[in-house]
Amino acid sequence: MNVIEAIETDFLKSLSKQLCKKTASDIYLVYNETLSNATEQQIAAAGVPLETLIDTTREHEEAFLRHATMSLLAARGAPLEQTYSALEKDDPPNWAVQATLGVSKDFVIPHMIDFWFLLKDPAGLEGYFKAIRIPGAKKQASALKKIFSQSGKISG
Repeated sequence: MNVIEAIETDFLKSLSKQLCKKTASDIYLVYNETLSNATEQQIAAAGVPLETLIDTTREHEEAFLRHATMSLLAARGAPLEQTYSALEKDDPPNWAVQATLGVSKDFVIPHMIDFWFLLKDPAGLEGYFKAIRIPGAKKQASALKKIFSQSGKISG
């Protein structure tokens, strides 16, 4: 399965819709080869097959949604404490940083990669970020680990 096929599955469409609702985001309707190639490169750098990412996310769907919601809101500047309220509501967050954020159709896949590392190989997250050239890989990995632990880490 490739990225374009994956984002058209009911499961990934459902995850995307739920995350967008909780984070006041809109999904861009266009998806092009450049975005697909970038996502494929992230998957290759992770060294985890897309099917494994999907299976892991499906197995731990609730924990994934909690973590991804908190990650998206924190990345937009929301105080971490306030992200908790967004997890308990069906309504989008209601604070100053609420601005409609456009995301590409595949935005859920990088979160699935992060989640897989946090669940299965936390020590490998920083190396993955370095491989995809995320500035401040160590700081970013540490921040996601903190969010993960606070979002209700599950046993895995």
